[in-house]
Amino acid sequence: MIRAILGISGVLLTMCGWFLSQPDRFPWIYKVLVPAYPRAVQGLQVLAREGTQLVKRDPGFAEIASVVRDYLQGTNIPEISGIRTLSVFNKSASTPQGAAMLACHNLEISFVTGDTVNGDICELREKIEKRFLTSSLFYWSSAIFWSGIVVMAAVAALDIRDAFKTNH
Repeated sequence: MIRAILGISGVLLTMCGWFLSQPDRFPWIYKVLVPAYPRAVQGLQVLAREGTQLVKRDPGFAEIASVVRDYLQGTNIPEISGIRTLSVFNKSASTPQGAAMLACHNLEISFVTGDTVNGDICELREKIEKRFLTSSLFYWSSAIFWSGIVVMAAVAALDIRDAFKTNH
């Protein structure tokens, strides 16, 4: 009975690990485990068009504002109250992998103080992914998957051992 429960547990762990490793196939995984990521992507979709703006009450504003804030220089940066897309463009750049085209946004950042600042931020989607989709999802899914495999292997080894004992 205990081996059956362990075997079923191993199968369930393996299945859970596999599901967690497939967030693009199962978007609910993002919503459950990293809910900030879908909100940030929703905000990024708004900012993909010139002249659009995100403000505090908009989905994804807080997430994108936190990413943008990391790229502002200074120590006493006031709270961001709005982000507006002035233009969207591609820029060529030299990367360690060779020449690449970077997706860039020219943004106007508004602060609660009434001040604004304009600037370019490239690869905003990648910066969002780096912030909210850390590799921990991959590590957790791998750990859970392989834990299930180990449990099933242990049950199989015990079954083989017992079968060998009864035959000899």
